[in-house]
Amino acid sequence: MQQADQLRSSIRNAESQAENEKNFLKSQIADSKKRIRTLEDEVETMGKSRLLLLDEVDQLKRAAIMSNQQHEDAEMKAASEISSLKQKLEVQTKDFESRVRATENLSRKSVEELREMLTAQQRVGNKWKDESKILTQKFESTVGELRRENERLQRKSEEVSKKIASEQRRSEKMERDLLTSKASQEKLQRMAADSEARADAASAQVHTLLNRERQLLQERKELNRKIDHLELELSRASRQKPGNNWVFGERSPENGSHKLNTNGYYS
Repeated sequence: MQQADQLRSSIRNAESQAENEKNFLKSQIADSKKRIRTLEDEVETMGKSRLLLLDEVDQLKRAAIMSNQQHEDAEMKAASEISSLKQKLEVQTKDFESRVRATENLSRKSVEELREMLTAQQRVGNKWKDESKILTQKFESTVGELRRENERLQRKSEEVSKKIASEQRRSEKMERDLLTSKASQEKLQRMAADSEARADAASAQVHTLLNRERQLLQERKELNRKIDHLELELSRASRQKPGNNWVFGERSPENGSHKLNTNGYYS
């Protein structure tokens, strides 16, 4: 019975250990899958961010091209206006030469107005140049920052790819360990089945021995009752005969000391 109990305890311990290992491996696989999904979501998010940054770069490029085109158009417009003004000035100068003596004051005023107009046009041209230069510098700095950000994202993407590869290798290793654990569990289950069969056989044998023991105990009780009956008769006979040295369960010292043991026999 002790061996059967030990076998049952060993079986329960082995089953519990196998179940614990199985649950532990399942939890690790679930955690790895969650990490992989999280990393995939991060990679997808970074890809979307990269596309957005590329769209912003394209928009900035288009804006810079439009700004350059507007600057060129403004310069061309200014040049055309200057050329037209020069032509007007030449025409007016030729016209004023014929009237120079009579209209010197008017000619001076006209020249001053033309000079002011030219100065204002030059200021406008310089302003356009400065603004286009500032926009170009901003565009170049923005492009530089976007390039640096793109390089950083590329490095991060490479790191994430390495992490994903590492997690995949780890997941494959855990799956192999799980298969090994399943094989060990099946082996333990076969051993448990064999142990149960042996335990059943041992239980049957123990049941047979218990039945035999109960039969022997019954026989011993019958013998004890008979011995008790004989002892009563001997005690009665000893009371009737004063010279008899027999006492219940023992003899006189001169004939040797004998006592009844627990089984009802003299020792």
